[in-house]
Amino acid sequence: MELLVNEKTILTSNNNRVVLTDHRIIVNDERLGQAYGITIFLEDISSIENSYKSKLLYLIVAAIILIVTMYLDMGSYGFLGVLFFLFLWFVTRKHMIVINSNGGSSADILATYVSKQGVKEFIHQVVRAKAERVQMLNNS
Repeated sequence: MELLVNEKTILTSNNNRVVLTDHRIIVNDERLGQAYGITIFLEDISSIENSYKSKLLYLIVAAIILIVTMYLDMGSYGFLGVLFFLFLWFVTRKHMIVINSNGGSSADILATYVSKQGVKEFIHQVVRAKAERVQMLNNS
């Protein structure tokens, strides 16, 4: 990654897949075997979302199987199905930080192995860098 003129790195994360500079945030990752990259200038950030994403379909299927099992009195076979789909729901659950840009794409950052405090600190650093960037642009 090449920096712009007078650009300084503030932090890197996720094995250099996420780079925060005093001008922009750069995310380079891989999703489903495909390269994924996005750059958002700090002044264009509209919001930052800290959330868990999962496949809701697995939870719905588990609930349907549970209702059918109870209604038809299917015993342990139905409950094994419920447990299977609950397991699928749980393992597909991902902790994400989503940085949205003004009218543009969003940067999706996987934060599964980051502590809650680490996520808070990362978001705080992005917000602080954005505030400093906006102030710098307004003063020039």
